[in-house]
Amino acid sequence: MASKTIPYLVVAAGAFLGGVALGMLVSPQSGRDNREMIRRKSNDMANYVAQQGRKVKADVSNEMKRNFPDLYAATTDIELDENDVLTGKA
Repeated sequence: MASKTIPYLVVAAGAFLGGVALGMLVSPQSGRDNREMIRRKSNDMANYVAQQGRKVKADVSNEMKRNFPDLYAATTDIELDENDVLTGKA
C-alpha cells in the first residue's frame, strides 16, 4: 500500500513546486517582492502553527489533570509503615 502512495506524493509535490515556480515567473510583482511575501507568509504560518501547538499542549495537559487523580493526594490517608510494605500486609 505504501509503495503505491509514495509515487503519488512525489508527483503531487513536484506539481505543487512547479506551480509555485510558474506563478512566480509570470507574477506582476518583482522577485524581491515575491520573496518578501513568501518570507512574511512563512513566518506567519510558523507562528500560527507554534501557537496552535502550544494551545493543544495546554489543552491536553489540562485534560490529563482533570481526568487523572493526583495520586499523592489520594494516598496521603493510607497508613503504611516499613513492615507493612516488606511483608505485604496492610
